[in-house]
Amino acid sequence: QLLPFSLDNLVIQDELCIGDGGSVSFQINGGTDSGGSVTPAEGYTLTFNGTMYNSPTGDFNGTNVPEFANLAAGFYEDILITDDNGCEFLFNITIAPGLDIQAGYDVVYQCTGTVPTNILTVSYNPSIALADLTFTLDSGTPQASNVFNNTITPGNHVITVTHTNTCSVALPVFVDSFAPLTLTLAETGLNIFTATTTGGLPAYEYTLNGNYMGSTNVFQIYQTGVYTVTVTDANGCVATASIPMTFYDIVIPDYFTPDGDGTNDGWGPQFADNFPNIVTYVFDRYSRVIITLKQGETWDGTYNNNKLPSGDYWYVIKLNGPTDAREFVGNFTLYR
Repeated sequence: QLLPFSLDNLVIQDELCIGDGGSVSFQINGGTDSGGSVTPAEGYTLTFNGTMYNSPTGDFNGTNVPEFANLAAGFYEDILITDDNGCEFLFNITIAPGLDIQAGYDVVYQCTGTVPTNILTVSYNPSIALADLTFTLDSGTPQASNVFNNTITPGNHVITVTHTNTCSVALPVFVDSFAPLTLTLAETGLNIFTATTTGGLPAYEYTLNGNYMGSTNVFQIYQTGVYTVTVTDANGCVATASIPMTFYDIVIPDYFTPDGDGTNDGWGPQFADNFPNIVTYVFDRYSRVIITLKQGETWDGTYNNNKLPSGDYWYVIKLNGPTDAREFVGNFTLYR
């Protein structure tokens, strides 16, 4: 007597998380063994993915057929069972793909005053309802929100995202460390001061008395007063400092005494440090150009290596500054 095949106790475990793999197990009844007796037969042969397996009891699972565990999602057709008499039973199974949480993250760095803070937001597959997920930081207490508002210290962490179906993914995250933003102002030259910024995240942008200066951190002044600088870093942190500055305008001496005593031996405009293109022309009473001076140069009272006599001489000074193009005309006295 030959009993028909039957497929019993079929259990298909779909994937939980995508790529995790599913499984299938089942039992075959019916058929006959080589002696012609009814089931249970002495052996069943299974062919799956081109490999043959044998089970005397008709049980097929992930233990005696390893390929039946960790099955990739997909359709498996023509799974073949053969009994001792050569009778065949053919069937198909489908392993449904698991949940694709698509966990990712984004960190936004902000500030409380000058102290950096952070907001870390975990992203996930938009087809998944937020209510079906929980988020756990470093094995701590799970939370329903996917936003960690300044609760993550700088460094490496792991956020575990878990679905109600128990699918769980571990998301490595990294939070940068930033020192508090500091700003100092110091006078660094004639009518010049420099802003020095530390901490925060470059690049830095500056304003001077409310006027946007871009990345410029060296400032030239044109009048006496208190100057206020504000720096903003790439995270949006802001620091402010002020400095009193005294403006020193160009000074034109009334006389000089080129007698070699080390005092007033040369004549030229003073406090011209901020005018690299300044030009000074010195004339005698006949409007003859005695000498042309550039920045930092002085006249020693000679012409063609000959000492000129005491008396009045005239000048024309052109500052040629990018924001200060003043010209000065006047006279001074040479004393010998």
